Amino acid sequence: EDAKGEVLAEMKTATKTDDLDPVWDDESFSFSPDDKHSGHLLDCSLRFKVMDTGLGPDVELGQSLVPLKLVPLMEEGGEEKLFEFSLGIAHGKSPLGMLTLQIGVIPSA
Repeated sequence: EDAKGEVLAEMKTATKTDDLDPVWDDESFSFSPDDKHSGHLLDCSLRFKVMDTGLGPDVELGQSLVPLKLVPLMEEGGEEKLFEFSLGIAHGKSPLGMLTLQIGVIPSA
């Protein structure tokens, strides 16, 4: 999303069932900014939402907003960096969990 909170693109992982510590080793995503945002890529953020899908409606378990300016720039074929982010706190007391990601930003030529 951009600095104003406008969603520029969305991606979704595969759903994991009956797993309290899911891992997605085989999924990767890439985004390219449109012309309007190409010069302001580092002002954008990635929002990660963790959802619980079950028999009823999906329930959000937590989310992390990651400013791209915190993610290191890398060359094509380079190695992403490992990050760990909090999903927030429930009712001001209990942590909602952690989200571990390998991410990197490859600037366009």
